[in-house]
Amino acid sequence: MTDTLVKIPPHHYIHVLDNNTNVCKLLTGPLTYLCEDQESLLLEPRKMMIVPPGQYLVVENPVCLVTNAAGEKVPEVDEHGQVVLHYGESEIRLETSQPFPFYPGEKMEGNLRALTIVEEDSALILVALRDFTDRYGKKKQRRAGAQWLVVGPCTYYPQTEVRVVKARKAVMVKLGEALKLKAKKDKVDTDGIARKAGEEWLYKRQGAYIPAVDEEIVTTVVPHVLLPKIALHFSTKHEFVDHFGVKRLPGNEWLVTHDMTEVHLPHVFETLVKVVHMTVLNKRQYAVILNPVEDGAIQHGKRKLIRGEKTFFLQPGESLERTAQVNVLTAKEALEVQAAERFVDEGRTTRVPGERWLICGPKEYWPPLEVQVNKKITAYLSLGDSLNLFQPDYAIATAVFVLLLAIFYLFLF
Repeated sequence: MTDTLVKIPPHHYIHVLDNNTNVCKLLTGPLTYLCEDQESLLLEPRKMMIVPPGQYLVVENPVCLVTNAAGEKVPEVDEHGQVVLHYGESEIRLETSQPFPFYPGEKMEGNLRALTIVEEDSALILVALRDFTDRYGKKKQRRAGAQWLVVGPCTYYPQTEVRVVKARKAVMVKLGEALKLKAKKDKVDTDGIARKAGEEWLYKRQGAYIPAVDEEIVTTVVPHVLLPKIALHFSTKHEFVDHFGVKRLPGNEWLVTHDMTEVHLPHVFETLVKVVHMTVLNKRQYAVILNPVEDGAIQHGKRKLIRGEKTFFLQPGESLERTAQVNVLTAKEALEVQAAERFVDEGRTTRVPGERWLICGPKEYWPPLEVQVNKKITAYLSLGDSLNLFQPDYAIATAVFVLLLAIFYLFLF
């Protein structure tokens, strides 16, 4: 076999194989090397690697390192003189001050890669691929499948046992707003309060907030500005104490008005049903409410009459049957009314259901709940301011008119 003379420049290296022992060795420059008869050159002189600042590389099958008597890390060598490798493993090498070679069997995975810069108000979600000791997390033990955050601003140094799941941006919590958060598992939140899996709560602290890996943002809760003529109708499915110190039970419904607060941030257990507008009655109007609320309880099937001048909000469960103007009657007008149920009227007369009578003017008539107004009629014969004849029946009125007409003709002729 012909001897091979190899010139190795500075910061270069070669791999030489001993064909008798099948051991491959590493030689670094500057050096001029003459291969022996049993040796062959496996790798021509190659430039050593330099990892510049802000970059890293991944090495497959990295060499095993041991500590020698001087306390230095040196490659481990077996009984045959062959360097020992971590087959199937990978190693991340960061910025180096000196060039380094690749030992026989080592291989660079891809090219040089830039380190990830984690900006302010952002974070990386990481997951452990296997059990290991976190070299950058205060030597913390990580279990396979565990997730955690690396919060910026910082430079993220990768580890082969870790995979980056995704980046996460901070959410800005504005003045008066809040984030509704939900726990993915049992945890302790940023305020030191223990949370159960599935539990929801509000985060109200103003500024940037990055949710933990075991939290998720349900929504951003925006405060409601209450005007004097606006109220908010809320309900709940949970037992809790609201912002006003009132204990609410599942199924409860209530109003929040301007008199209670000018700005209301809903509790996590409060559900907005609707916006309720104020009902305004002037001094000549009245309203009838169905299922009125009395002492906090709904009176199902009952009705309530409210006379103006007045303003009010319909309570949860109440409904407005009607609003109407007061009936103003002149001296020649009357109302035909009918009793809807048995009651005693203002004249202390007992009225029975279906009974009809006249309410004569001049007056203002506010019909009670037990009375139904059928129609307004005008006197067909007026014999003065205090004597008027009313006849709601059209046929009789016609007969009387014909009779009066006949008397007129007889008197004329």
